Amino acid sequence: MAMIKALLILLLSYTTTTLAQKPTCQSKGLTRCPATAPFYNPDIYTNGLFRIVETTQCPPYNNPGWTNPAEACIFKMEYKLPLTPKMAKQPIPVGEKLTVFENITYLKEDPAPILGALGVFTNGVNIYGVGSPCGYSSKCPDQGAPSKWVDAVESEGHTVDTCGGHAAPSLHYHIHSGIGLTNNNGRKACNFTEDTPDHHSALLGWLFDGYGLYGRYSDGGKLPTDLDSCGGHTHSIDGADIYHYHMPDAYPWTIGCYTGCPEVSNNPRELSFVTTGPYGCT
Repeated sequence: MAMIKALLILLLSYTTTTLAQKPTCQSKGLTRCPATAPFYNPDIYTNGLFRIVETTQCPPYNNPGWTNPAEACIFKMEYKLPLTPKMAKQPIPVGEKLTVFENITYLKEDPAPILGALGVFTNGVNIYGVGSPCGYSSKCPDQGAPSKWVDAVESEGHTVDTCGGHAAPSLHYHIHSGIGLTNNNGRKACNFTEDTPDHHSALLGWLFDGYGLYGRYSDGGKLPTDLDSCGGHTHSIDGADIYHYHMPDAYPWTIGCYTGCPEVSNNPRELSFVTTGPYGCT
């Protein structure tokens, strides 16, 4: 009996410590994103040079499961998206495939994937890339894995909501993929513009290089066959020839690389490297 009591005390102590260590909005002095309406909607406008998206980074749709794997908190941000994008001299990698290990796609460590936001959706939610640290349902190098970077959707897919989003340990809500946006029911539920049958997919958001991100379908409601390695192409939309990306429903989930030079101030920790080297983004 004494041994059972000791084990119960140990288990309770471990559980209490684990829960205490898990960050919450309150423990960080932040405000939790609303789980039900009214929601925060982004303020989107232009200033001549940039499209400005002022956002709380909170999702504008119902989701009470904010603890999977972390709470989503309000982070007010003003993103700047170039109105006249500048093409990079060569594609800027955001995460490159290395190999598949135990049914999980692992990414190269050099160049390392870009973490954090790559862009912003029209509903104010952050667009993240394919890369994520190993863990969750994937092994790390100390367990024999070939890299510390993995496909986030494959490794963390069990933690996302119906819109494909969740909060990072940093408590920022974000979406890695368009899995929840493949039909109009999903787009409507996640506060996106619905597609018109047999037409080009609607705009979903913008990457930090200023180029638009659209749904899966190109002209005539058909899947595009001429996308470049970044997931984009150029053709007429609303009477103007523009380069733009399409969001796939498979790897790399958002974009494969930046075609243009991203605005560094939107994610300086991760994007500062583009101002040096071969990219021509000065």
